[in-house]
Amino acid sequence: MAIIAAITVAFFAYAIWVIFNQRRYSEMQRDFINNMTHEFKTPLTSIQLSSDFLSKQPVIQNDERLKKYTELIRYQYQRLNSQVEKLLNVARLESGEFKLKRENFDMHALLDEVLETKGAEAGIAGRVFNKNYGATKTNIDGDRTHLGSVVSNLIDNAVKYSPPDQPIDIITFSAHGKLNVSIADRGIGISPEHQKHLFKKFYRVPSGNVHDIKGFGLGLHYVKKILQMHHGDIHVESELGKGSTFTFNVPTIA
Repeated sequence: MAIIAAITVAFFAYAIWVIFNQRRYSEMQRDFINNMTHEFKTPLTSIQLSSDFLSKQPVIQNDERLKKYTELIRYQYQRLNSQVEKLLNVARLESGEFKLKRENFDMHALLDEVLETKGAEAGIAGRVFNKNYGATKTNIDGDRTHLGSVVSNLIDNAVKYSPPDQPIDIITFSAHGKLNVSIADRGIGISPEHQKHLFKKFYRVPSGNVHDIKGFGLGLHYVKKILQMHHGDIHVESELGKGSTFTFNVPTIA
């Protein structure tokens, strides 16, 4: 009995040690991500302000070469800032201190706002977005900022994985007391074996030695978490070579 008791105590002591070490590691990882991303935000803001100032100068506007370089700076700023924001958002979600700032708003109005903003971004300007708003109930009680980021992330992915000459469809419909939003592209598609892993943190669909598709694999993980906090969900339908459709839903106000 004494031996069994000793083994039991040793097992529980080891389990507690493992738990505390994992917790400590998670806290260190979270602190590192927070510090790293905050250190990036200050120079990124300076780059944004400087590029905006430069783009308005007559000498830049009248020189196509300089204008192109300025647009390139803005485009690279937007890419880097987007990745930093994803890191920050995931760190906040996992800190245990994240809270939604709920308000009542119209989802169609939010979609239009995001599309207008994305349409002006370098690399997305000129892309065709087909809107098909069929939802009958569109009032939402949720965090407007983070639901806007959900839409923005899904549009970024649709743009990233589809040819620039192909349109992207934004579709809404009502079903089972929820508003559904589908974002469909006509891009490369996703094979079935990878679809079930898409919303895992840091997961990226393998692309061999091709590195033209950038990212940390955090966007869809963040999207899933935000929707779950709104009592919503997301799923994907995709076929290789034919494109992907991501559909998410959130409860509407009666």
